[in-house]
Amino acid sequence: MLAPVFPHEFRQVQANFPIVFVNEPQSDRYRPVALFGLEANENLFLSDSTWESIYLPLSVRMPPFSIGRGASNRLSVNIDLEHPRVSETRGEELFYSDGSHTPFLTHVSELLMEVHSAAEILPSFCAFLDEMQLIEPFTLEITLSDGSEGRLEGYYTVDEQKLQKLGGTDLEKLNDANYLMPTFMIVASLAHLSELIKRRDALLRDLLA
Repeated sequence: MLAPVFPHEFRQVQANFPIVFVNEPQSDRYRPVALFGLEANENLFLSDSTWESIYLPLSVRMPPFSIGRGASNRLSVNIDLEHPRVSETRGEELFYSDGSHTPFLTHVSELLMEVHSAAEILPSFCAFLDEMQLIEPFTLEITLSDGSEGRLEGYYTVDEQKLQKLGGTDLEKLNDANYLMPTFMIVASLAHLSELIKRRDALLRDLLA
């Protein structure tokens, strides 16, 4: 239904998906996510195992790899050998016969480093918006073409009215922190909520056909 996203990729994400915030109960912190569906375990962009979007968020591209800590607390590439994308007989090789890294493994390492750097910045971005009281809860009322109704709730977004009313000093603070553009990208992405409803409607019509 959703996947974590990072501010530096918001420009690409907002061209495909709504960006909203979830509140993590363990830390009481906000985290931005891309919405793929309107209810749990629903991905309206996945059809016959094919993604129907131009952009894939970084967190979706990571598995079966993850960031770990090796000797001397250095970052390392971990792999989940039980993941369905892992095979011993086909796919991309990770090492050459001499043990050296293939270009694919180098690409994976670069991807994980990008995620690591983005994850370090993320808490300050969310805390900054929260301190400026720009994050608010929202509810989306849904009515499908067959008359059925639903509600998407429990998520948060940027308060567009407060954002528009920010004074020069606050706007300058956002801009100086490189948070202004990502914040506007969140607002722009909400136009895709109607796209999710259209995709759900189309799925419903296919099931009833």
